[in-house]
Amino acid sequence: KTSTTEDEKTSTTEDEKTSTTEDEKTRRREDERFGGRQLGLFPVDVHPLVVRLRGVDANMLTPMAALRLLDELAQAAREGGRVG
Repeated sequence: KTSTTEDEKTSTTEDEKTSTTEDEKTRRREDERFGGRQLGLFPVDVHPLVVRLRGVDANMLTPMAALRLLDELAQAAREGGRVG
């Protein structure tokens, strides 16, 4: 039976912390390099409703225009995402 001393336990814990810190540094460098986004393997098409929503300035809509837009987007979603 092998006994572990407190010094060995502390050393192992410090090694684990160093390893974790290095992993975090690597992840942060990759985040900075790729703008914080995970790169996909395949290109992803953006859904037409998402494109439409990104173009909306909600601060410039009247309440009635906002309701009409919401109705239009909800109807498009029910019909499979075709934006008219």
